[in-house]
Amino acid sequence: MLGRFWWGSVFLPSVPIAALVVVLAGRWLPRHAGETSEPVDHLGGVLSVVFIGPLVLAISLVPNDGFNGAVLGLLVVSLVGLVLFVVRERRPPSPLFDLKVLGARTFTVALVGGTITWGGLLGATFIGQQYTQNVLGYSPLSAAMITLPAAVFVAAAARPAGRMITSRGSRVPLALGLAVTAVGFGGMALLFGTTASAVVVGIVYGVLGLGIGLAGPPSSSSLMGSVPVARAGMGSASNDLQRDFGGALFQAVMGTLLAVEYTSYFTKAFAGLPPQQAQQLSQQAAATISQSFTGAEQVATQFPQAQAQQLVAAAQQAFVDGKTAAILFAVLASLIGLVLVLLLYPNKQDEEATYARVAGQQPPPRRAAKPEPEADPGVQAAEPDPPPDPTSPQTPATGGSGAMPGPAAPVREPPVPDGRERS
Repeated sequence: MLGRFWWGSVFLPSVPIAALVVVLAGRWLPRHAGETSEPVDHLGGVLSVVFIGPLVLAISLVPNDGFNGAVLGLLVVSLVGLVLFVVRERRPPSPLFDLKVLGARTFTVALVGGTITWGGLLGATFIGQQYTQNVLGYSPLSAAMITLPAAVFVAAAARPAGRMITSRGSRVPLALGLAVTAVGFGGMALLFGTTASAVVVGIVYGVLGLGIGLAGPPSSSSLMGSVPVARAGMGSASNDLQRDFGGALFQAVMGTLLAVEYTSYFTKAFAGLPPQQAQQLSQQAAATISQSFTGAEQVATQFPQAQAQQLVAAAQQAFVDGKTAAILFAVLASLIGLVLVLLLYPNKQDEEATYARVAGQQPPPRRAAKPEPEADPGVQAAEPDPPPDPTSPQTPATGGSGAMPGPAAPVREPPVPDGRERS
């Protein structure tokens, strides 16, 4: 659609879908469902925006403006917003975000792990779309189609993840998902070069989808199970927070790393140009090239074909270097999340006990250690017979049969005739 219509046309297909959802919701959804008379924490919502908005904006401005006064001011505003948000959420009877749930490791670790997983995926997709179009020359449609393996494997991995949650708890699939996601990000960093094949790109996206599909269900179930029923809305909102906040944060950080590395590449390249070539580049052209890949393509049209191809090739390599730096951040974040899950997330029994306490139920009894089986008396080694009494006659053992001699039969003395003494 972008090739034929204006950019806003990409939102038009959502209009009939949204209209259909409104009609179905009015027909099937109940008008009342668990409402309470507690007031809504509007101030907490405003303070959360004051915290997150300036933070994301400051990170996005760093590549062009550096840490100037505006960026530092935004960071200060974000920090103040965070402090005020924490103070506010400790006071109202019905806070927007109940800070007490952060004491449950099933909630906190799952929230961090899910934020890293979804944030990394959205950041990698944001950069991957530019990579496939700018570096590999894909059309917008082809760039979108090449990501389909990720969606397929997200759906395919959900069922095995659910089985692992039931049998081994959330810790195993969450850790496994983060590990697979880190492998996928590593593939993007190492294999997405200037000439990567479509097969390689599709496989890497499939690995990423597999990791997301394994980590997503345990993260969501842990968040919902760690809050009481009365706070189910907060659990659902925290589930969305993983994608919204994680996506915004990772896209800002990874986009910044990409831009910084891209600009650094051309800054070094321009500094090493011979004087004659340096004179041919105006300061404005150099700045345009250093700002973006699209800018480099625009400047390349002003040069002869050979020089234009060299400039575009340099821009592609600069983008690949920036992409690698950005994706390595996602790899590092995934490994940190993996370590947190392995070290801090409770095992299956403790996890179930946490959910039971939150629901106001008696925690399930711990499974007793399996007793060791008693030894079979029939296979115990026979104790050695006591040494024979030399004064007692013994029954000779049967030779050649190999059988153990049985116990000696009592020796009966012959009857003694009356009137005779026994000698």
